[in-house]
Amino acid sequence: MRLTVDILEVRMRQQNIQHFTDLQWATIEPNGQLGYMLKSDKQYATKEDIQMLKSLIESNKSRPQNETSKTQTIVSDNIFTEVKNRKHKEKPKENLD
Repeated sequence: MRLTVDILEVRMRQQNIQHFTDLQWATIEPNGQLGYMLKSDKQYATKEDIQMLKSLIESNKSRPQNETSKTQTIVSDNIFTEVKNRKHKEKPKENLD
């Protein structure tokens, strides 16, 4: 099949593929159609994905405030906080000084 890059790009646009790098693989089918699989981070969200995110957001809203603040404290107590404050939250073991 003598398919130019320009024609291939037209077929990709017709399939809503923005760039070659979005593809995990692609083939030209015997009927001339473009077969492809997008990389996982470029695939479209399904209704199931959206419902799961919606449920997570709603469960976070219904969580008591003290649990949310605990989560924020855990996130903020990391190595970057220690570097910023120039001290350890807990004293390191002797062999790690």
